[in-house]
Amino acid sequence: MKKNIFGNFIPTITMLVIAIISYFFRFKDLLIVGIVGIIPISFFIEGVMCSRKKIGWIIPLILSLTVFFIIDKIMLFMNDSLNVYLKYYLVVYILGYLLEKLISVLKNKIKNR
Repeated sequence: MKKNIFGNFIPTITMLVIAIISYFFRFKDLLIVGIVGIIPISFFIEGVMCSRKKIGWIIPLILSLTVFFIIDKIMLFMNDSLNVYLKYYLVVYILGYLLEKLISVLKNKIKNR
């Protein structure tokens, strides 16, 4: 199976788009919805894709969290809640990764019967 690293950039692209649109067009609602809903979904999708493509989970996770940290410090200035969101995204990513692993194991067990 070819290891495509596109899944590693889904949260990065999502964060950049949300940050740019909300910063330049002053859409505060988009920023809140993005941080609480859209970005965690992209982390979940990244976890699922890394598990499905059998890519290591640590480097994509560190890359995505680092990009979030940098974007937050440069554009969003959410100093107090940064640690909460980093933990939130970490948990969502791991849930996506583990859910896909569990589904893969169950499929293989059913297929081998």
